[in-house]
Amino acid sequence: MAALVIVSRGIQTGLMNGVTHPRDFDRLYNMFAHRIPTDLDRVWWMITLILSLHLSAKDLLPEQFGPFASGLEAANALIDHIANVYEGRV
Repeated sequence: MAALVIVSRGIQTGLMNGVTHPRDFDRLYNMFAHRIPTDLDRVWWMITLILSLHLSAKDLLPEQFGPFASGLEAANALIDHIANVYEGRV
């Protein structure tokens, strides 16, 4: 939850760190990617939902988002989108 709060704050402020540590959204993905078993896919859906709410509040959510076969796929696509927004590619 703390990692989600940090990324959510970054979406709201536009600050994602990355100078001395990995960017916040990269850290979020790496923290969970190898630790969440596939049968806990609902965790990835929760991550996707929370980040989507923050992106939507800043009018940064892609108009066409999905469909996805799994929560992991959705979260990964959303984190990639956050990286593109943060790096000015969107």
